[in-house]
Amino acid sequence: MKLEADTRRPDFDKAQNVATDLLLAQTISTLHVNVTDLQFNRPIVIDSVQNFAQITNRPLSNFTCEQFNGACVVDYPRCSVILFDEQEDNPCRTHWGIAHEIDG
Repeated sequence: MKLEADTRRPDFDKAQNVATDLLLAQTISTLHVNVTDLQFNRPIVIDSVQNFAQITNRPLSNFTCEQFNGACVVDYPRCSVILFDEQEDNPCRTHWGIAHEIDG
């Protein structure tokens, strides 16, 4: 009997490798890294979910749910859009949420 892989388990090795590759591709001169300043190998737009809903003239509920916190990614054919909650009081949580959505 073949067991199915648990898709709910994070792939920590992949995450570490993607993060390492991303950081090695940067010109970094300080220990503080602002994730919104990183250069990516593909088109990624980072914006607040509130602003994105406004500029696309769509209701905020199209991009969020009751449990929305941190950030989410919306993939389009030409780019990925990482949306964060500008009303989050903790900037570290926002930073982490955005970083969490960047993958390889």
